[in-house]
Amino acid sequence: MTTSIDGLISGLDTTSIIRALMANERAGQNSLKTRRATVQNRLSGYQALNTRILAIKTAATTLASISKITPASALSSLATNVIATASEGALPGNLSFNVKQLAQAHSIASFGTVASTTTVVASAPLVFGKAGNLGIYQVKPTNLAVGNHVLTVTQSSAGALQNGTTPVADSVVLDGTNNQLAVNINGAPQTITLNAGTYTQRQLAAEISRASGGAVSADVNADKTLKLATTREGSAAALQITGGSGLGALGFVAGGATSGTNGIITLNGVTNTITDIRPDKSTAATIVGNGIESADLKFQGGLRVGTSTLKSIDQGDGSLGAVVNAINSASLGIAASAVQVAPNQYKLSLASTTTGKDGAITYDANLSAALGALSETSNAQDAILSLGSGANGYEITRSSNTITGVLQNVTLSLLKADPSQNIDISVSRDSTALADKVEGVINSVNDAISYIRDQTKYNAASKTSSLFQGDFTFTSLK
Repeated sequence: MTTSIDGLISGLDTTSIIRALMANERAGQNSLKTRRATVQNRLSGYQALNTRILAIKTAATTLASISKITPASALSSLATNVIATASEGALPGNLSFNVKQLAQAHSIASFGTVASTTTVVASAPLVFGKAGNLGIYQVKPTNLAVGNHVLTVTQSSAGALQNGTTPVADSVVLDGTNNQLAVNINGAPQTITLNAGTYTQRQLAAEISRASGGAVSADVNADKTLKLATTREGSAAALQITGGSGLGALGFVAGGATSGTNGIITLNGVTNTITDIRPDKSTAATIVGNGIESADLKFQGGLRVGTSTLKSIDQGDGSLGAVVNAINSASLGIAASAVQVAPNQYKLSLASTTTGKDGAITYDANLSAALGALSETSNAQDAILSLGSGANGYEITRSSNTITGVLQNVTLSLLKADPSQNIDISVSRDSTALADKVEGVINSVNDAISYIRDQTKYNAASKTSSLFQGDFTFTSLK
């Protein structure tokens, strides 16, 4: 309820007077509120305009370089085998190749089993690493303390080599009169008989390797001469060409014997020379390090220059479970597991966490006593692309199945190997993408112009001005 005392003494309408005074005071506040709303509307208008100008900038930026104006797309002729993806900067071009093999990770498993994961399989520290890329697949430590041990091959081993003296023709026909090569390999005479047929230089090299039974490997030199090398490496290897009906066709002459090249390896800085490495994994050699350090190594395919770190790890209580945990905790890039293959039967499985030859595992031979021989379940291999044919052909190798650097800014994802299947990669400009980008610029400019027009026009019907009519910023941008 409102109480009024108007005119009680003075006779004046004081209530009306007070209300008029208060309304007069509020008029200034209302004016400020109106101005504030107007400023807020103008701010929102400028923000909306700024958004449209930025949209023009973004669309125009994509036209700032040729690669963005005309982006490239890559197409594979057989996407089930190879996927091609073009990125910014890719240039038009074509590439033809076949996938000789995929990269894959190395894995090994024990031949034997133990009854449980608590069964003791090791009584001393175990040594593991990735020295397979150096040619070392097995180590048997004698006095290697727990911790890291550095192996460095400073000189690769090599087989005894014989080079041809005459370039071989691009097409060579062999028959029963010119298909034999007499050699002396590691002190033993042998006749290599090639199958009759017509051969390119590389096909001849492959046929010689096959016909020798693996005793020698053949290849083609840059000058199209053939070369032979023993698969046995080191100074213990010897090779001599003594004659044969195929000397002329193959470009060789009979001559003196050559010997192989020794491998040189250091263990923790101490140099060791390896004079005999056989291709059948049968070669073992003891190398020494500082003080009483030593280890027996087994080789596969010869020593190759490089460095690797082997790690001696504490075996814990020596049980299969403890060994698995120790390997997984050692950050070796090796995943270990105890695989139950049947009730009360557990194998040790080791798998490299990376693909390619560089991921080949070197394992401790002492595990064989309890678990039986450890053997490969998947060999470490690089991806190989074969390009061209004949003497001009060549190969590209990578440790991964995701390959770059073959075509500029194009990534090849290898899915399947098939040496008989030719893959064609074509890179071309994407005209559709170009049209889309140009249309994006046009649309963003039109949107900004339309917005400016709406915000600066005069409505003749209602005789009202737009918020930004006569605004210099809006009219100059238009």
